[in-house]
Amino acid sequence: MGTLLTNVASSLAVAATLLAAVDLCCRYAGGLTETSARRGDAPNAAHRRRQTAVRHTGPNDLANRWQTYKGMMSSKFGVSKECMICTEKKRPTKFRLPTTQCSHQPDVCIHCLRNYLRVEVVEKGRVGELLVCPSPDCLANVEDRDLRALYQAGDPLIACHEKRLFERALETDPNFRWCPHNGCGNGQLIDDADESTFWSCVTCNSRVCTRHRVVFHEGMTCAEYDAIAPDSDVQENGSRRKRSWRAFFGLAPTAAWELRNAETEERKAAEKLRRRDAAARAREEAASRAALARLGVKRCPKCAQGLQKNDGCDHFTCGTAMGCKAQFCWLCMADWGPIVRNGNKYHKRNCRWYA
Repeated sequence: MGTLLTNVASSLAVAATLLAAVDLCCRYAGGLTETSARRGDAPNAAHRRRQTAVRHTGPNDLANRWQTYKGMMSSKFGVSKECMICTEKKRPTKFRLPTTQCSHQPDVCIHCLRNYLRVEVVEKGRVGELLVCPSPDCLANVEDRDLRALYQAGDPLIACHEKRLFERALETDPNFRWCPHNGCGNGQLIDDADESTFWSCVTCNSRVCTRHRVVFHEGMTCAEYDAIAPDSDVQENGSRRKRSWRAFFGLAPTAAWELRNAETEERKAAEKLRRRDAAARAREEAASRAALARLGVKRCPKCAQGLQKNDGCDHFTCGTAMGCKAQFCWLCMADWGPIVRNGNKYHKRNCRWYA
């Protein structure tokens, strides 16, 4: 009997200590500072107040405070959410909106957001109204101040964005012209652009047709050039592609500049088509991933078959009629084979089972 009483007393002491800790955590998280030691108080006085607080707090009150504390910690540190682009689950602190104009919840992690904006600005040259939020239903423009909040001051993306904005501002001037000569890249303001026939580039000294914005068609007037340049040669910016009279009549180009220009135009057209198709595919894939994510659908990492998990553990097998029977972790999509052989360290680092 004595041993039993001793064990009961020990258990009660442990329970009292735990309740005191819970109460202090709840009071600290909720801003209730009456149980904290006031400045200048003796340690014993603070200890007596903590004991009094626990003694006058019922079990229901402590349970409610514990739930409040858990809710506050959950809202602060968050639970995992899935990125719309990489589909990895990360803490909410790893997400942010690309612009202050967005009214939706952050659905792209910071890492993917930075990569997306870098591709849009550096590779695709999209700035101004063409640079928008990656969320499918959001058309908010990403401005310079938004990029500066995402990237460090010395990041090359900031300089590239400023340069492209400057170039677009120049192009709004009706007297501004880019030199079309291969490898030049110079731009300048032209005096009397509506009256002069051609202008000379100050960098490469090439003569450029003012009207057609191509390397000057020697031996041909603008009217003659119009007659042999079909409307299909008009580019999106209103200028015309370079076509010599030899190329128009099916003859092989002879001059070196004709060969260079022909090759350059072919490469530019092929690259433009490739980028356009890649951008369209990327938008379609992003929209598809977002729609599947809202439905709780994931794709098998081996055969890309759409899968849904209704219940059970996170050890998942692609067992649909068209499935490949691959086994993987449902949370992080890691291959189950290395996990079984070598342990949980082969889960992805953001997975709850990683150890």
